[in-house]
This record gives sequence, structure tokens and C-alpha cells, in this order.
Amino acid sequence: MTALYGHQKCIRNIVVDLHRAQGARNRQEVIVKALKAAREVRGLTGEELLGLPAVIDLDTANRALMIGRSTGYGLARQGDYPVRVLRLGNAYRVVTADLLKLLGLERQPAVASRTDDVGSEHGLCA
Repeated sequence: MTALYGHQKCIRNIVVDLHRAQGARNRQEVIVKALKAAREVRGLTGEELLGLPAVIDLDTANRALMIGRSTGYGLARQGDYPVRVLRLGNAYRVVTADLLKLLGLERQPAVASRTDDVGSEHGLCA
């Protein structure tokens, strides 16, 4: 038996669910459920993008840009990815700030509140 990739497993699961579903209404529910799941896989909301860590993996960046996995890795391999890609061993990483800039989003700088540390210059606790 050959190995199945993620999208092939998803399709196979949908087909199995359709075969198990009794009646047209159940089949329709399976199809609606599959379409909702497919929509959830695509893209990231602005809130999700702003909540990302400083560096993300290439799959997450692909999802944010709505680029397929093969296309994203191909672009990264050729050096044509839309933002700077870091190669760390066998792994590709993307700087989130570069991705947000490309998408026209910016994080709000954190405002430090200093109430009782008037004499403290560095803000570290000792």
C-alpha cells in the first residue's frame, strides 16, 4: 500500500464517510462538513497572524499566504519565496515580521508601564 499525503487522506475519509452515510440528507451533511473543514484549512485571520511567534515554519507561512505546500517549498528552494526564508538544517523558517509587512499588518508595540521603578534604569528584578 502506498503512503497517502494529507489531502489524499482527507479525500479518502470523505469518500468513506459518503459510503457510510444513509440517505441523501446524510450525504449532504457529509459534504457540507467537508467543505467547512476545507475552508478552515485555508488562510489565517488577521488576529491569528498577529498572534504568531517571531519565527514560524514554512507550512504556516504558506497557509497565511494561501500558497500550496509544494509551491511554497519549491519557491523557498529556488530562493523566490515572497519573504525572507531562513534555512536551519533541513527546516525552513520565516520571520513573522517580514510576513506581516508583506500582508500589510503590523503589531502594536508593547507599552511598558513603570509605576514604582522610578530609579531603575534597566527594568530587571534583582
